[in-house]
Amino acid sequence: MKRFVRRTASAMIAGTVLMSMTGCSAIQEVIDTSKADPEKDVMEVVETYCNALADQDVDVLAELSSDDKFEENKDDLEETFDFKHNDTYSSDVATILETIAGTIEYEIDEDSLKVNEDKGTAEVDVKFTVADYTASYDTTDIDELVDMIEDGATTEYDLTIELEQTDDGWLIENSEDVFDEVYDFMIIAALAPDATIVGSDEPDTYDEPDTNVDTSSSSGSSVADTSSTDDLLLGSATYIGLVDIDYDAHTARAYTNQESFGFYQAHTSSDVEIDFTGYSVVIEHDGAVYETVNDDICAYVYADSTGLIEAGVYTFTFYNPEGVEYDFYTVTVD
Repeated sequence: MKRFVRRTASAMIAGTVLMSMTGCSAIQEVIDTSKADPEKDVMEVVETYCNALADQDVDVLAELSSDDKFEENKDDLEETFDFKHNDTYSSDVATILETIAGTIEYEIDEDSLKVNEDKGTAEVDVKFTVADYTASYDTTDIDELVDMIEDGATTEYDLTIELEQTDDGWLIENSEDVFDEVYDFMIIAALAPDATIVGSDEPDTYDEPDTNVDTSSSSGSSVADTSSTDDLLLGSATYIGLVDIDYDAHTARAYTNQESFGFYQAHTSSDVEIDFTGYSVVIEHDGAVYETVNDDICAYVYADSTGLIEAGVYTFTFYNPEGVEYDFYTVTVD
């Protein structure tokens, strides 16, 4: 699989120049000059970083990122990318995630490279190509689905990788942003970690849920009486952007330097369009109301204008249209 392509015309020019030189000393002079060339150093770091991103090499990502987030979350990331041995995923979801991850390719536009030695900054444009996880495939066979994903539609991400010069050399400054874009498909794991691809000769059937009966979610949370709406049955919430999760206690942890975190309530419906009118989520920060989300069953906390989330304890209280609490979560941000 092609992983690394530099789009540049200068390579041909350089080849012509080298061919016109005579004697080993001239070539050695070019090599010696390149060793002290910051542009060459930057390109080597970017190439190594892109390879690590495509290969889910968490150690290298942590080493080349100026942000400490990757180092602090190495264990969680390694578990996330251990598709085949992660108990969070069903076998089918693990196969789908691994297949999509295997389609990641990139092209570095060397001509876009900009290096400012005085400021110790650099940037270069990179186009990442990944299988389109939103595409629709007409199959109920997991092996066929794998082939379709590998040969199917793709999504392109035109990104600018930003670097800063440190005592440890050139490091990626916006690694988290790049990572979030390229691995956008991991939302599958967040929203449907236990999904299965089931083949059947019988037509699909749907049993209308009994919305007047209390039930319990897989995480042990109680589900409120939803008799006010016949097309919605709430279940346990999906944790988004959170670590150190305790599913029994409904607690988790987040960090001040991340972009967002929150919860999305699982549900089933007899209709394509679901009406969440009357449902609400109250988010509190250190005991004070942070935000009230109306007519929805998902809620998130986002970084402010400084790019940070304020530290403290956040609570998420979910209410049904009758104003009855049916779920509650606590997140500590530090």
